[in-house]
Amino acid sequence: MSVLCLDDMMLSMGKIPYEGADTAGNGPAQPMWILFYDGPCALCNFLVKWLLRADRKERICFAALGSAHALPWQHHLQEEDTLILTDGKQAWTRAAAIFQVLRLLGGGYKAGLFFTIFPTSWMNGLYNCVARNRYRLQKQPTACPLPDPATRHRFL
Repeated sequence: MSVLCLDDMMLSMGKIPYEGADTAGNGPAQPMWILFYDGPCALCNFLVKWLLRADRKERICFAALGSAHALPWQHHLQEEDTLILTDGKQAWTRAAAIFQVLRLLGGGYKAGLFFTIFPTSWMNGLYNCVARNRYRLQKQPTACPLPDPATRHRFL
């Protein structure tokens, strides 16, 4: 499984935003899930647009891999074509990130977890094949699109 354990020092440095920070002392704040993606990639942007609709509880926020928010995680990666999902304490990459997103979405989306029966190396191999060829699959190079005003609050 592609899971990276992160230092609690990142949390104390304020690198991970928290949603619903509780200043009244009613309990701990919930971590905000952040999905780091390749901004200019059309396939990645399709995924982000799909998640904006599918994540009705708005638990997942988004940031480009090239952004300053992604710097604490980039030293863990070998390639720049990797999705990273983090809850502030752990980070999931490649197929593990996709499966974790399906778990977060819940409901019928959990049906996609059927593919966890296959070895992680196979799923990451499929992920790597798509990631390696994603620019060939898109019609033209894209720039990192700006989010519309209704969803801008979900981007870091």
